[in-house]
Amino acid sequence: MSKKKYIEFIILAVVFFGTVFYWYSLRPSIIKKDCHKEAKEKIIEKLKQDNTEGGGYFSIEAMEKRNRVENYFFEDDFNTYYRWCLQKKGL
Repeated sequence: MSKKKYIEFIILAVVFFGTVFYWYSLRPSIIKKDCHKEAKEKIIEKLKQDNTEGGGYFSIEAMEKRNRVENYFFEDDFNTYYRWCLQKKGL
C-alpha cells in the first residue's frame, strides 16, 4: 500500500469511528441531558400555573393525592414529559 493510500485509510477510519462514537455515545447523553432540563422546566411551569389557579398542588389535599418528589416535582408528570421528549428527539 502506498503512503497516500495508507493516510487516506487512517483518515477514513478516524472519521468513521468518530461518527460512531458521536452517534452512539455523545448524542444520547446530550439528548438525555436536554430532555431532563426540558421536563424539569415544564413541571415547574405546570406547578406555577396550577398554583395560581386556586390552591393547586401546594395545598395539603392536593399533595396527599399525588406522589411528591423533591423540588416539588411529581414523578408521574416528570416521567411523562421526559419520555415524550426522548421520543421526540429519537431515542
